[in-house]
Amino acid sequence: MQNLYTFLAQDFWHKNYHTKNHNAKNHNTKKVFIYTIFALLTSAMIAIISLRIDSIQSDIYSLLELDFSPTQKQALQKIQQNFAKDISFLSDDDTLLDEIFALAPPNLFSSVKLKFDDSNILDTLYPLRLALLRYETFSKIKNKAFFSQNAQELVHSFALRPLSPSQDFFNLLGHSSLLDNNKGLKLDIASARLYALDNITQKKYYFASARLAENVNSQVLLDFILEARKTAEKSSTHLLIQGGAIFSAIYKQEGIKESIYMGGLSFILVGLLLFGAFGSMRIFWLALVIGFSFLCGLSGALLAFAHLHILSIVISTSLVGLIIDFAIHWLAKERYKVVRSSSILSMRRIFLLGLFITTSGYGLFLLSPMPFLHQVAVISIFALVGAFFASFFLLPQILQGSVFVSKHAFRKPFLSAIKIAKPFFRKYIFWLAPFVVLFASVLLLATDTQDDISKYSSLPKHSLQELQDFARISDASTQKFILLESGDIALERRLMNDIKDFIDRYDGLSALLLSPKEQQEIIDSFKQASKDKDILRLYEHLGFEKSQILDAFEKVASLQPLHLEQILSTRLGNDFARFIISANPSLHSQSYISFPHFKPLSQTDELEAILAKYNASLIDFPKSISESFSTIKFNAIWLKIFGYILAFIALGVAFGLKKSAMMMSVVLLSTLASLGIVLGFGIGFNIFVAFGLIISSAVGIDYVLLAQNHSLSPKDRVFGIALASLTSIISFCLLSLSHTQAVVAFGLSATLGMAFCTLGAIALTLQIPKS
Repeated sequence: MQNLYTFLAQDFWHKNYHTKNHNAKNHNTKKVFIYTIFALLTSAMIAIISLRIDSIQSDIYSLLELDFSPTQKQALQKIQQNFAKDISFLSDDDTLLDEIFALAPPNLFSSVKLKFDDSNILDTLYPLRLALLRYETFSKIKNKAFFSQNAQELVHSFALRPLSPSQDFFNLLGHSSLLDNNKGLKLDIASARLYALDNITQKKYYFASARLAENVNSQVLLDFILEARKTAEKSSTHLLIQGGAIFSAIYKQEGIKESIYMGGLSFILVGLLLFGAFGSMRIFWLALVIGFSFLCGLSGALLAFAHLHILSIVISTSLVGLIIDFAIHWLAKERYKVVRSSSILSMRRIFLLGLFITTSGYGLFLLSPMPFLHQVAVISIFALVGAFFASFFLLPQILQGSVFVSKHAFRKPFLSAIKIAKPFFRKYIFWLAPFVVLFASVLLLATDTQDDISKYSSLPKHSLQELQDFARISDASTQKFILLESGDIALERRLMNDIKDFIDRYDGLSALLLSPKEQQEIIDSFKQASKDKDILRLYEHLGFEKSQILDAFEKVASLQPLHLEQILSTRLGNDFARFIISANPSLHSQSYISFPHFKPLSQTDELEAILAKYNASLIDFPKSISESFSTIKFNAIWLKIFGYILAFIALGVAFGLKKSAMMMSVVLLSTLASLGIVLGFGIGFNIFVAFGLIISSAVGIDYVLLAQNHSLSPKDRVFGIALASLTSIISFCLLSLSHTQAVVAFGLSATLGMAFCTLGAIALTLQIPKS
């Protein structure tokens, strides 16, 4: 009998051993399979990012989708392309410009314009002397006042006379719009360079421009600009540089720095918090989840969009807290015991519901007309989906057999805080709701809800000052422009004459050129003047022979009017083409761009009525962007209301309508409380505050959802909610360190929203249930 017991026991041990060994082999096979899949996915995502890294942009215009007509969009695109590709220079020493361009890397610029490359610039200007005549001179020729003035110029040396009387008897070239203008850039014939006069210092500043080559590395451009400034400092020369590409490069450089700095600091602070909460270095395996999730978000967005804005990536660094929420909720339940990989299965329902609601909150951004928000949404959704799969499949295999015990230094203050706050959460917190609503409503009614893009600038002060100095000296205006959608030079001139009470001057084609009809009128006026004895007598009294005078009149009278396509085919064509939208200059009817210098407070209904009469429109780009932001913001509010309804239905299906109403009330009140504080600090209700609150409310639903997870004890639920919220709050709060005010507003509003949602979720957890 004893032998039988021994035999059965040995048989049982043998079978049990082989069963365990078989299970272990299956577990190892499963682990290897999971590791392989995630390794392959990670390699593929790194390859995608490496191949598409150059598609990351920092141009603010790429963030927007403005509501303009096709012609208006074409005009904006032309101006933006010029601004983005052209780099402009002003210096009080023309030799410095030659010196700094000699330092430029060979493939940095596709073209450089230091001066006109003619051996004699007058050879280019002379055939255009009729078309380039100033309109004031045109008017004097028409009323014959010009000839008495011209006669005086022949004997006085004060007049600008590029050519001798034998070459240009009536000095038409001296009255050219390029040479004889009071403001803006003028042409210096001696050096064949453009220059502007600083009205404050009376210094002459020489102008140069360069067009960037395609696919230029932004760091190479910044290095060249830095070297140019150093060269100017050595020679004690004043140098001003501006260009959209420079600002974009600065934005991109600062954005990358901020992403690394804020992301790294967030990782360190969250890591210290998690180490205190779980008391084991193995908790830092969560870094794999964070890294994998960000790779998912960035690679997914690079595949989804032709271009990705750096601001989208900066804001997405705040996802660190949300990414590890899944793992924290699971590990809060597994403290003080050996972690089993299969224990994650009990969290499947709550994980999926949380993933659905949180990604739905970000998914609402896709309904916005703002491309930037589409990018944030795609990055976030891909990152959160990646976080779910890494937390559910990869992390349990890594943490199998681990034991997590909270550090005493973390546990004691945490439990003490809960003990002290419990009476407040149970009795008083919900009584604050009416005051929260009233507080936020009063402040919102007293707040200007319109966005102002000028407040979102992140350029350094010295760059802003340089930009202002450049605009003042060159007297250039590009912020506002008038678009004449169908017309010609003469029609644009009539329009500008009708709005002369609203503007000081303007830069446009009709400010530089006469129309063919006007040129013909000059020719006819000279023919008539050649027969006027009084006019002929003016020149005869100066000692000129009558035949010589008649020959001079005949030279002008025999000229042919130049049409626009003829002017554009000359060496100066590109300088005029910037005011025309159409790529086909032979079209009779063109769309013209002009840049007016408005008088203060001149934009009135009367101005709009005049523009409408000419089928023209005033495009104030900064104002249009601000209005677009405001429209998008209010659009987002409606999206959020729709999101609340969607979340209420989803939670109602899962928990019942009564609990769903309570959970959504917590989120709504938290949003209002956050808005009240943001407004109280004078930040204003801008688009970035609105979207920060949208994000925080989506995350807040995740917290109130955990409060209803009755498979955990109240203490574990509070622990999970508090820890998950702290990791997210740290991530979003660090956005307030950004130099970009838009990012700061987004980070602060999201931080406050999450903090209040956390308090509400804890209050729900600690409520004493009715018997």
